[in-house]
Amino acid sequence: MHTLEVTDEQLELLHQSVNSWINSFSHDQPDVLRAGKALRAKIDHELTQSSTPRTPMSSDPMFAQ
Repeated sequence: MHTLEVTDEQLELLHQSVNSWINSFSHDQPDVLRAGKALRAKIDHELTQSSTPRTPMSSDPMFAQ
């Protein structure tokens, strides 16, 4: 087991990155996809436990597309 300390912004970035990775991953490797979804669930849990209100990264000019 490993522990990482990240800021709320870093956690949001990780969440977006994992979602993008899952959405682009080949569905012919279900074990890897399942592991990615388990990671996303852990991140989602941490985001819901955060004491700071979430601001979508898309509203941050730094992350605008």
